[in-house]
Amino acid sequence: MVILYKMEILEKNSKTPKRRSKSEDIVEKHLKLMGIDFEYEDRFCLKGDGGLARLFYPDFHLKKYGIVVEYRGGLKPEDGETEEHYQERVEEYLERQEIKRKLYEKQGISVVEIKPDDLWILEDGNCKGVRKDFRETLTYKIYEKIYERGRNPIGLGDVKSYLGNYYSRAA
Repeated sequence: MVILYKMEILEKNSKTPKRRSKSEDIVEKHLKLMGIDFEYEDRFCLKGDGGLARLFYPDFHLKKYGIVVEYRGGLKPEDGETEEHYQERVEEYLERQEIKRKLYEKQGISVVEIKPDDLWILEDGNCKGVRKDFRETLTYKIYEKIYERGRNPIGLGDVKSYLGNYYSRAA
């Protein structure tokens, strides 16, 4: 049985949920720079096989476009955890991600997945900083999904032009 849950952490004296990771903070920053409206961990109730309803909390919901953006950060071994237990946790994590992706798509919701190597410069398993082309990668992945849905405000051929303007604003 796969259990999905929401974890919302509130900063002291704040009504704003703290993001689960620095990676989500970076994705959020870039969505804001792109001028894209989103909801963080917006609640979805989706029906799966057999009509069983499940609650999902995607990292970022771009309601206007029917798209969710999910950061797929993976898992790290916990202190003292056996390799066998770690592998079980990884398999469960991957299973949950696949279930979510299929249910979103079944409901007509497109999924943009951001992986660690899309965002971070990784060397020997260590993070060396944010990739310089991350903005372009995120922008392209989102606009590609918008275009697929037929709701694109600009053509994919114009994305490079848009990116040039985007980089000028973000600099």
